[in-house]
Amino acid sequence: MNPIASCFIFFFLSHLVFFMNFAECECQNSFDCGYLGSLKFPLSDQPRCGLFLVNCTSIPIIQFSPGGLWYSITQKISANKFKVVDGSLNFYMGNRNCLAFRNTSIRDSPLSSFSISPNLTIFRCSNFLHPDDREKIRDYFKNYRNYTHCDGYTLYYRDQDNNVPADIAEKCSVVQMPVKHPPESGDLFQQFSPEFDLEWNISSDCLSCHSRGRQCVVSKGPIRCEGIILARSSNFSVRLLMNYSLCLILILVC
Repeated sequence: MNPIASCFIFFFLSHLVFFMNFAECECQNSFDCGYLGSLKFPLSDQPRCGLFLVNCTSIPIIQFSPGGLWYSITQKISANKFKVVDGSLNFYMGNRNCLAFRNTSIRDSPLSSFSISPNLTIFRCSNFLHPDDREKIRDYFKNYRNYTHCDGYTLYYRDQDNNVPADIAEKCSVVQMPVKHPPESGDLFQQFSPEFDLEWNISSDCLSCHSRGRQCVVSKGPIRCEGIILARSSNFSVRLLMNYSLCLILILVC
């Protein structure tokens, strides 16, 4: 055997384990998920392969952040819009618990933004205020309805209003709650629905990162592209191994 062939064989064998591991860890472009059909980025059924983790059980569930709440998926409306059910919200509603007005675990980030529909904008304002500030808030929300049965804060809202003003009153936060369609008036808790449409949009920087086969991450500062190169197709590594094997066979034959 000539020296060139020997060197190539040594190179091939020393890198074979690497390529086999690469084939095992690659992320798929898409995956099948029962009645939802084929799903793709930013969705994934493997941790670290997408932005949102999907568990394809008989009723698929989705998690929008590591350690966050799981939401049942009842319908795929479009590639970036699902009808989901918030089980914890359903529990709080049934018990008339003010934890229903928590800040949702579905939060915008530099990587993605979300919208729910239909929704009702609620202003959650602290009760621990200086008397002058309390008077300012009452004046600000003088044309709003209010709910005063939550410890530590008061809720202000207007029926069928989902607008968020630019000048939000100080000491108040905004919570957008999913509501029934058509909406119901009267008791505040009766207006909510644990099932709602959830739409997401991925930032152009993150999509650019993904198109180059990389993972988009953010901590402090701008979005970064890092991690292993993701396969463009499910048999990418198999083709790579076949090409190397073909080269090896040709050299041995020659």
